[in-house]
Amino acid sequence: MKNLFLTAVLAMATLAASAQFMVVTSYDGDQEESIDKITANLGFGYQVMDKVIVGLTMQDATMNTAAVAGVEAVAAVEAVAAVEAVAAVEAVAAVDFVAGNNGPDGIPGTPDDVADIAAVAAVEAVAAVEAVEAVAAVEGVEGVDAVDEIEDGTVVSEMQFFARYNYTENIFLQLTSPWGVEDNIVEGATDFARLGAGYSVNVWGDINAEANYSMLIKANSSDDRKGKLSLGISMKF
Repeated sequence: MKNLFLTAVLAMATLAASAQFMVVTSYDGDQEESIDKITANLGFGYQVMDKVIVGLTMQDATMNTAAVAGVEAVAAVEAVAAVEAVAAVEAVAAVDFVAGNNGPDGIPGTPDDVADIAAVAAVEAVAAVEAVEAVAAVEGVEGVDAVDEIEDGTVVSEMQFFARYNYTENIFLQLTSPWGVEDNIVEGATDFARLGAGYSVNVWGDINAEANYSMLIKANSSDDRKGKLSLGISMKF
């Protein structure tokens, strides 16, 4: 048993000594703090084969979301319709009150009573038209799909798996995919997988500057593969 344990320790020590690790990150201009612009997308990789590196990155996997403005527009129209309806009802009630008192002179059967009855009918007719128009306006807005989207408005995963293949000393191919997605997201993790190619150039010691262009392997619901250019740095040790 002791020999087996010593063999396992020796094997792990040999693996660690011969291993090559990589730290990668890409610039994120959406972060508020200066340091977060560099560290928010930090990733760690391990070289499993001569040209293959696998690892994890803290770069968010995102999806587009419907614009909130579309919902607010419906609410605004409904609010206007409600105010107009209340105003119309109050106007009718005011005229009804005058008519109920037999007109301004308070004497039943005088000509002003007939005028009040005509006024009530006119206001009720206007109110009815406004109500129909308000309902039509609201239904028209609600019937319009919210086509406007907020780009990358929903985070589906805060950590992703990546695999990199070093095609040449400077050119690499990279696959990125979230381990899983949030429970409220219908799509699966593979629907957010991205495939890209990049170029790496040594700038100092073991530090490289990188440019990477990637796109979704599977187009989203808008038939968009969301191509994206990322700039960053990497370091091997």
